[in-house]
Amino acid sequence: MPEETVSLKEYFERRLDAIENMIAERSRDVEKVSLLQGINLKEEVKALKELWDRTHNSIEQQMEQKFNGVRQAVTKAEVATERRFEGVNEFRSTLSDQQRSFMPRSEAEALLRGINDKIDEQGKRMTELVSERKGQRLGSTAVWGITAGVIGIVLFLFGIATFFLNRNAPVGG
Repeated sequence: MPEETVSLKEYFERRLDAIENMIAERSRDVEKVSLLQGINLKEEVKALKELWDRTHNSIEQQMEQKFNGVRQAVTKAEVATERRFEGVNEFRSTLSDQQRSFMPRSEAEALLRGINDKIDEQGKRMTELVSERKGQRLGSTAVWGITAGVIGIVLFLFGIATFFLNRNAPVGG
């Protein structure tokens, strides 16, 4: 059979009812005995009332001590919970600050895309410049080659002309 869960207040109320019933029974017994023995009933009632008051005060003090203990425990738990939530709030604040200071992914991707486009454009320019330089070198090489060829042809023609002129000229003379 499961035990019944009872609050502290209900427990003490039941105990007080039991004590009152016990006192009532004792006072009936005392009345019977006092009638038989001739004891003054008023003194018995007074003694029982004092007993009741002492018992009631003792129970009240015990309950007050227990409630004070519970209050202290609740206060400590509230303070601990508050400290924990302060730490959580600081962590949330830190994350919020980070989120504000970090660049969003879409913005970073757009920036990288722009940088990559510029790099590609610069690469194409470099390729064009290198090709142009090669063309200039080939052109200057070709100019030198043509110049050397023209000079060679001129010298060749000059040599032939000299040869023929010397052949027609009198020998020895």
